[in-house]
Amino acid sequence: MRATAFMETWGKIMEQSRKASGKILVFGRGTNPVNFVSATDVATLVSHAVVTRGLRSQVLEIGGPDNLTFDQVASLLQETIGSAATVRHIPRLALHAMAMATAGLKPELARQARAALAMDAIDMTFDPSRIRRAFPQLPNTDMATALKALLA
Repeated sequence: MRATAFMETWGKIMEQSRKASGKILVFGRGTNPVNFVSATDVATLVSHAVVTRGLRSQVLEIGGPDNLTFDQVASLLQETIGSAATVRHIPRLALHAMAMATAGLKPELARQARAALAMDAIDMTFDPSRIRRAFPQLPNTDMATALKALLA
C-alpha cells in the first residue's frame, strides 16, 4: 500500500501550532501542490485488500480527491475553526537548520522538517482516478471533511 500525505497528520500539526501560538504554521513557501488522503480512506482500502485474495500481491496507490497547497490547507483550517488565525511560514533555511540540529536529539522532529522540505519542493500531486475507478466503494474524504472530524 502506498498512500499520499495524511490529511489528519498535517491538519493536526497545523492545529496544534495554532492552539499553542495563535498562528498556523506553514512549512516552506506553502505554494507547492500536495495530494492529501484521509487515514480513514486508506484503512478502508487496507481492510478490503486483506480479505480479497487477488489483491494480496499488488501494490495499491491511494490518494485523496484534491491536490492542495499548504496555504490552501491553512485557509481550510481557518474556515473550519471559524477564525482568521495568522499564518506563519517557516522558511526553508530554518527547516534545513531544524533538520540538522534535531537529528540526534529529536529524530521525529528532524524527519518532519525533512518531509516538509520535500513537500515544499517535489511534485507531490497524485491522480486518484485509477484507484477510485477500481474501488468505487472507497470513501473519498476531502480535506474540509477531515479537518472537521479532526477538530470535533
